[in-house]
Amino acid sequence: MLRLPGPFRRYFPPVKRAVLRTTERAAPVTRRFSRVFGERALPQGSAWETADYAVCHPGGGVSVVPVAGPEELRRPLPEGDPPDHGVFAAHRSITTTPAFAATVQGGAVVGPYGAVLTEDRTLLFDLSPYFGVFTPDHHPIYLRLRLPPEERLPGTAAVLTTRGVDNYCHFLLDVVPRLHMLEAAGLAEGVDHYVVNRSLPFQRQILEQLGVPDDKVVESSAHPHLRCGRLVVSSLAGYDLQLPGWVVPHLRERLGPGAAPAAPRRRIYISRGQTKNTRRVTNEAEVLTALGRFGVTPVTPETLTVEEQIRLFSEAELIVAPHGAALTNIVFCAAGATVVELFAPDYVNSCFWALSCQVEGLRYRYLVGEGPLPNPGQAALGVASDINVDVAKLTSLLERI
Repeated sequence: MLRLPGPFRRYFPPVKRAVLRTTERAAPVTRRFSRVFGERALPQGSAWETADYAVCHPGGGVSVVPVAGPEELRRPLPEGDPPDHGVFAAHRSITTTPAFAATVQGGAVVGPYGAVLTEDRTLLFDLSPYFGVFTPDHHPIYLRLRLPPEERLPGTAAVLTTRGVDNYCHFLLDVVPRLHMLEAAGLAEGVDHYVVNRSLPFQRQILEQLGVPDDKVVESSAHPHLRCGRLVVSSLAGYDLQLPGWVVPHLRERLGPGAAPAAPRRRIYISRGQTKNTRRVTNEAEVLTALGRFGVTPVTPETLTVEEQIRLFSEAELIVAPHGAALTNIVFCAAGATVVELFAPDYVNSCFWALSCQVEGLRYRYLVGEGPLPNPGQAALGVASDINVDVAKLTSLLERI
């Protein structure tokens, strides 16, 4: 995932667009030039859908197992300030893409983003997603002249890694369901290796809870080009706000704390600290004073283990938080809990509202901070914008709750 130093994070959206345009223009050149590198050549072709490749190349060593069909999701619009924000309305109805798992004989997995190649070096695009990338020529694999040196990995390797797995949200919503889909497809038996990053504490803790043995993990960041005897890999369950109904129950079953309190009582505020350009709350001291009237106490999730975070959210009746990955833990909230998400006016993201709609009995509210609102249809560019909360509006919202 493209990362910028703190002072430059506010420029991420235009930089991202520039990178995509550059990749699209460079792809034909890098692809053609890389042929001279033999086994390190970039993929010369791509398949938009793995199922189509399997049909058109019956001897190509690729087979597909359906896991779940499409779902029609209808989400109730949330209450918040300002009311009827267009971002939520735009994602009120959605049809999820079918979930599937695939076997790729002699396949390769490239990069920490887990690009999947067939034995004849075709990029399987739907198994190799990347943020903001909607055509194969935008894929970051084409921003290089050649692939990293190839390492041979005998046996069967399960590809769990994908884009963004160093982020807590994407690890929970992408990696954990990927393992479940392989199990549902009957492809998890006899796996010799699991290709996934585990350098961060939360990654190691989650993999341990899932029962993935340490000695079978091969880190994709340390081994960026693995040619395997056999790859097993699934599609993504949570891609582009698509959260099928089975994801939340599965996460609760595999990682949940067990029986939640009969009446959760904790009231918490999730702090993002005070580093600039991190979606921090700039007037946090004032906000905490106001929240104290409601019995809300601050917590910093990154100082907690995954198990402690899950337990904390399962015991909470009220969560107030700026937009951030820690809110993925609302998956584990008890029925009757309420989450209030805080946004900067130039960046309202509906992903945790979409997630909340899958958690039975969870109430979702939002509050957009002070500042000029973008014009209708204008792109939300403030992905790293800090948030200045109107304390009077927050207090009014909490009183109504």
